[in-house]
Amino acid sequence: ASVSRQKNSIRLFIEDGVEFYDDSKKLDIATSFFRQLFSETSLSDPTFTLPLLYPQQDCLQSLCTPFTKEEIVKVIHSAPNNKSLGPDGFTNEFYKRFINNIYPDLQAVFQDLFDNNIDLSGVNQSYITLIPKVTTAAHIKDFRPISLLHSVPKLLSKTLTNRLQKEILKLIVNALPSASTATSTPLPSVISCSQ
Repeated sequence: ASVSRQKNSIRLFIEDGVEFYDDSKKLDIATSFFRQLFSETSLSDPTFTLPLLYPQQDCLQSLCTPFTKEEIVKVIHSAPNNKSLGPDGFTNEFYKRFINNIYPDLQAVFQDLFDNNIDLSGVNQSYITLIPKVTTAAHIKDFRPISLLHSVPKLLSKTLTNRLQKEILKLIVNALPSASTATSTPLPSVISCSQ
């Protein structure tokens, strides 16, 4: 176990030519670097009003229906295997193996989301771990951060994404002005937009 721990830990960081071995100093270096990297603000902060972009939203009614068992099970079975586990300690293989046992709990979470009665603050966290980009990583720039997320928000997000993917073309077509008045279908608008 100690060999594995040594292999999976960052021995030192070099900053401004100085070597740091102390865990608290290494944490300070990483926190400072990635906080600065990820908190850079963009030059513009666009705002928009959804009804102005998509005045006719009748096509979104399918997004406003309760989640079905088929949707949830499909998302679980389509999740990739052999991924890192998140803060909750569960892998995709766990969900696939025990779907029948945990489905009632998952259905309750999905129903709470649908009812807008869910508090995700307890699971809306992630662990950030550093993966070396090079064999002899010693500088903070030699590492790539990855986030290890809880499983439930990933399942919720993927299920919502699947629903939206079925409707996205309708949203785009409804938002585009018709490129040709000679046809009754909106397809020429999409084609001319892609050209």
